[in-house]
Amino acid sequence: MTRFGMKQILQAQPDLAVIAEAKNTPEAVGIISRTEMDLVIADISLPGRDGLELVKDALALRPKLKILVCSMHDEWLYGERAIRAGARGFIMKDEGGQALVHAVREVLGGNQFVSERLAQRTGPLYLQPTGSNTGILREMSDRELEIFTLIGKGHRTSEIAAMLNISKKTVDTHRSNMREKLSLPNGTALTYYATHWVAGKS
Repeated sequence: MTRFGMKQILQAQPDLAVIAEAKNTPEAVGIISRTEMDLVIADISLPGRDGLELVKDALALRPKLKILVCSMHDEWLYGERAIRAGARGFIMKDEGGQALVHAVREVLGGNQFVSERLAQRTGPLYLQPTGSNTGILREMSDRELEIFTLIGKGHRTSEIAAMLNISKKTVDTHRSNMREKLSLPNGTALTYYATHWVAGKS
């Protein structure tokens, strides 16, 4: 429904045309590899590999491709990550149709698009599960944050390994690294932290 709504908004513009859609990262990468296009709009939450991986994969195929990330996820945590991954812009889904069209035109015009508050942000970003200004989630890698989110949604190690097509040992290594970065004593504490953080974002 989200893709349909965005398509209707963009197709209504005389200077824009939607030429393809994809429901997951592998499908999107396949389309990008064989289709000429000016811009890709990507979400963060995608089945399998997440949207940040899609950004990297797409640019590996077409380095000059412009990418706009449009997501419901908090821009304070994901906006900077999207730009670092190579996206030219980040917009929240709740910004509305006019804002989406404006962001698309800005990125197509060769400009970077982020919200004013994100553009003006200075200093390090720190977040707790409650959204307070303490914590160190920003220090996690993109993969660690992806696994951290899945842990918070109640997925076990074996499930995460299958979803991300990695080994359980690799997931355990990431869990250990996250515990160290968050100064947590054990896996139970990590699960508790992740669960409350996800709950605070929903």
